[in-house]
Amino acid sequence: MPGGENGGRSWGTVAAVLGSIAALVGAAVGVAQLAKDGGGDASPPATSPADSSQPSGQSDGEGGSQPTLDEWAREAAELCSRYRDEVNSIGAPDPTNPGVNASILDQVSAALSRFRDELDALPVPPEREREIANLTAVIDQELSNGFKAAATAYRNGDDVAYQNAIAEVERLSTREGQLWLALGVRSCATQ
Repeated sequence: MPGGENGGRSWGTVAAVLGSIAALVGAAVGVAQLAKDGGGDASPPATSPADSSQPSGQSDGEGGSQPTLDEWAREAAELCSRYRDEVNSIGAPDPTNPGVNASILDQVSAALSRFRDELDALPVPPEREREIANLTAVIDQELSNGFKAAATAYRNGDDVAYQNAIAEVERLSTREGQLWLALGVRSCATQ
């Protein structure tokens, strides 16, 4: 199985990356430390949207209401918190049990996919559509080129493909964290 003799190191990397999803889906922490020290504070820091000067629920000129960045950020932070809790409940990787580890990757992929769908369903402040679209594109890449690819490689015993997929998740998690911060949602970008 991937990791071979350094399976602990390999799964330590996965655990760190799972932590980034636990912060949902923002930057790395969480499951690795949970596995190491048996717990931790999973509560999100307060959000501080980059632009909260816009009045609440500005009219879109067509009788509807468009969300402000502050409103979007609050809803996104709630999603992050809920999915962080879900991922934290999945459990820690076990270097001695490949079946459990593949299942963990599948469960994280499923949670990330649901998070992505719910995030995409949130009404978006028009002035931030491009930034939010970039964020969701990075999450999509993290899911397909990262977690799903890692699970497949792990099942196939392909250590090189597995390590490449984990490296891709780490790279994308860093980018994702930067995008969350640019949108002012610190709790989703916890380092």
